[in-house]
Order: sequence, then structure tokens, then C-alpha cells
Amino acid sequence: MLNKIIDIVLTAGKILSEGYYSRLEIDFKGTIDLVTEYDRKIENYLLDELKRSFPESIFISEEFNENIDYN
Repeated sequence: MLNKIIDIVLTAGKILSEGYYSRLEIDFKGTIDLVTEYDRKIENYLLDELKRSFPESIFISEEFNENIDYN
């Protein structure tokens, strides 16, 4: 399980490095709460991979607000 998590996180790091020096599209979640396309891209990747690898687990994220059924 640990190796799977490490692989997922390392791939997320590669996604981050793709956008590091690129011109970022920035949105405002709130008055002073910024989010970039790479924030969303990485979070989406992490949620997809973690849900696929650990379907019995619950994940809470920062950028995406989903209705979560804890039952």
C-alpha cells in the first residue's frame, strides 16, 4: 500500500513540475483565495488515483467540494 501511495504522489509531483514555469490560469475561489489550473489538475489526479486504489476510503479535498456520503 505504501508503495502505491508513493507512486501516486510522485506522479502528482510530475504534474506540478509541468506547470511550474508556465503561465498559469488563476481563478478566485474567494476574495483573496486563489486557485490555479494546476491546483485543480493535481487534486483531480490525486482523488481519482486514491479512490481507485483505496475505494473503501474517504477523501476530503481543498479545491473540489463534493457532497460526501459517509454511510
